[in-house]
Amino acid sequence: MTSRLKNILIAACVGAAGSCGYSAPYQTQGPSLQNGIAVAVAGERCYVNWSADPYVMLPDDGRLELDLALQVSNESHRTVTISPQEMRLEGPDGASQAIVRPDPAEQLAVPAGQTKEVSLHFSHLGEMDCHHQVALAFDGSVAMGGIPVNMTPIRFIASR
Repeated sequence: MTSRLKNILIAACVGAAGSCGYSAPYQTQGPSLQNGIAVAVAGERCYVNWSADPYVMLPDDGRLELDLALQVSNESHRTVTISPQEMRLEGPDGASQAIVRPDPAEQLAVPAGQTKEVSLHFSHLGEMDCHHQVALAFDGSVAMGGIPVNMTPIRFIASR
């Protein structure tokens, strides 16, 4: 296969993958790892609602909408349970910003040796936006054998 043809195929594959609407975070510290479990932000969609008229403020102006695709890999020997409703999104200092919980989502089991994707949606009217660092904290949302696994928060910036 010629080099030019390889480049065209690679560009087509990258374009097809990016067309699903999710993009990689602008900046991330990487996955949270503990006891053979890895949780990473695989993709995100982030925007803040603003009215088109700069002189009119609407009730939802400034509302953050953030969709996250998390990849959960389980290399342990036991099934891992993910409870998305226990996760939270917080600002860079964790205290001065509001804590945001995701929309309700069903619990997910990730059997040993498997990888699954979890979709989360956050909506918040306030100080958070797509261009500042936030942290996805797990708060006992990851468990193995009914015992919470202490996963470190994932800090990321959604977009430039």
